[in-house]
Amino acid sequence: METIGRTSEVRTITLARTSGSAAVTGSGDIPAEVTELAQGAGASDTDLPGNAFHVRNDTGSNDFSGAAPPPGDQSHRYFFVVHAVGEETLGIDASATPAVVSFNLAFKTLGRAVLHGTYQH
Repeated sequence: METIGRTSEVRTITLARTSGSAAVTGSGDIPAEVTELAQGAGASDTDLPGNAFHVRNDTGSNDFSGAAPPPGDQSHRYFFVVHAVGEETLGIDASATPAVVSFNLAFKTLGRAVLHGTYQH
């Protein structure tokens, strides 16, 4: 994550992930000074910095499940969106649904960056 253009207004960062057709899942309340996440940071909350946490994903767990298109299916799209949040907290906890995450981000995001990729078995 490049820090060009980061302002003092950014309080926390939220990383949201979606396949474009599925609900948003993500990690909230990442400290604003964080510029990278270590490989494997999506495995559990203990691997995230500060008070950051995962919200429930489409599989019902609080982690990053990875790309999971069915074998032989068409290529699936994935979006990783870094939201700069102007609040100390997104105002949710790990029990929040993806819809609640999206709702809060709609009102608290100062800016965002999007990384798009595809995956196929």
